[in-house]
Amino acid sequence: MSSSSVSLIDNNIDLQEESHSNHSSSSNIQNQSSSKKPMKKLGKRAKKQNKSSQKKSKISNKTTTPTEMNNSYFKNAKEHFLYMPYYPLPDLSEYVGDLIEFRIASEFLSQSNKAFIERRIWGSDIYTSDSDPVCILQHSGYFQIKDLPPTDHKGVSLYLRVSKGRATYNSSYKNGIKSKKLNNYQGHSIKPENYSTLDKLGSKEELKNMASKMPLLSEYERKKPIPNKLADNMYYTEFNMIFNLSYEMWLAYSLPAICDKGRDFKDYTSYKLKDKVLYIETSDKRFEISLNITDHNNDDYLFEEYETYNFGEVIDPIEKDNDFMLDNIVPLEDKNIKSIYERLDWHEFIWGENALKIKDMTIEGIKCFNYYNTNNPKK
Repeated sequence: MSSSSVSLIDNNIDLQEESHSNHSSSSNIQNQSSSKKPMKKLGKRAKKQNKSSQKKSKISNKTTTPTEMNNSYFKNAKEHFLYMPYYPLPDLSEYVGDLIEFRIASEFLSQSNKAFIERRIWGSDIYTSDSDPVCILQHSGYFQIKDLPPTDHKGVSLYLRVSKGRATYNSSYKNGIKSKKLNNYQGHSIKPENYSTLDKLGSKEELKNMASKMPLLSEYERKKPIPNKLADNMYYTEFNMIFNLSYEMWLAYSLPAICDKGRDFKDYTSYKLKDKVLYIETSDKRFEISLNITDHNNDDYLFEEYETYNFGEVIDPIEKDNDFMLDNIVPLEDKNIKSIYERLDWHEFIWGENALKIKDMTIEGIKCFNYYNTNNPKK
């Protein structure tokens, strides 16, 4: 391609038309001539152009913007959706037979994407409509998902053809990822047709509009695992108390004490953080984990039901005793907390026997923990 404004998809279509035209021309000449030598040359030429077409239709590093695409795929897309992990496509009944676009930000194009780790993909070539698009990109061979998100572009547009649901979706191993088998799926089918990398994900208005087309409740929140009958007897009900850095009694840390447990989702640590803030301590540090209270009028907050969490280190923890916590804003204000991570997914908190791993940070030797209610300063 001679210009970045010409899209990968248009070139594929042009090459296919040119190959088809040459093939027709070859057939006409072949019928008019009895010489074998020209026929061999034309055959080699057709093979060469077919190989060129196939080669150029594979993954390209060229980048385009949605407004610069000017190609049939972008123009013919009936609807545009914005990707977030665990948010499947809505009901696609009105798009059967149509092309749709899934816009995916680069931050999700890595192997640390929880939906990618869990291989949330069902089918082969044709997938269930709740299959994760990042998994589809890898499985279909359009895009290679690596350890870290790409830095040379802002995102990817994945174009999918919608069709009716199938009785069976087969499993297959392709491009380093294995899809799952599923029968009797109550939904639609999607087939990837092309993709394009983007040097701009889109304007705020475009992204808000695409986000508004997605469900308000994530697949992860809808499908909490249901423990079996033995689960009620699998968790500890007694916990020890130890002194914290402020010489006050806190709960001793243990994995059964902190992880989600039981049948009632109200016992989940993530649920408790709806109105509480969790503090954990090592022998010399205290850390705060809180629900991200975001102004929903903020243009950057595209999914109101998508809960994220903040993580920070408490400044001068010895001075932050129980009286201090009751008299001040919780979560702590900026002057009392050193922010480490913001807008974390709950899946990014990996709890261990005496440690917590978040992204590339590991906190070892956790000794105790405590909850404080989210509050306002006393009048």
